[in-house]
Amino acid sequence: MKRFIALIGVFIAAILQVSFLPHFSTRGFLPSIIMVVVFCWCLLGDYQEAFFWAIGGGVLLDIFSSVKLSVFMISLLVIVLSLYLISNTAISFNKYYTRTWLCGLIAILYYGLIYFFSWLFSFISFAETGIGLSTTVFWSILLGTVANVLLMLIIYPLIAKYQKIINGFATSLASKL
Repeated sequence: MKRFIALIGVFIAAILQVSFLPHFSTRGFLPSIIMVVVFCWCLLGDYQEAFFWAIGGGVLLDIFSSVKLSVFMISLLVIVLSLYLISNTAISFNKYYTRTWLCGLIAILYYGLIYFFSWLFSFISFAETGIGLSTTVFWSILLGTVANVLLMLIIYPLIAKYQKIINGFATSLASKL
């Protein structure tokens, strides 16, 4: 039951990201609902759920977008792995400012990975396409990062509440069976 609800959530988030959020894009980069949700699940320590969202959301974003297949999925899996490795250090995710700056760093990593994997999987060099790390790309990544941090400040409390409700519902359902 928990996976079914999460699957519906992944599908709705992916549809929102590819159909609704492009209207709010910042020079081509837009806030990533899936990345923020994966980030929030990692902050809550539920890496299994984050992994599920990274795979499901990544595949759906790859299908619905115009980039090469697996660009989003691989980028999201790298995010989950990075946060898992960071969580094993002395950094506490419970502090508000830690979550905020960490979301910014992860968003920069996420956009950098999408940019890199899109280039890598296209088998075309940056020089041939005229794509480079211009100031436009830099500002796009920066504005997208700010948008993701703001989105995280809204979504994190919702996911924390969702986690408690779903875990309680799944526990009560399992005890009745």
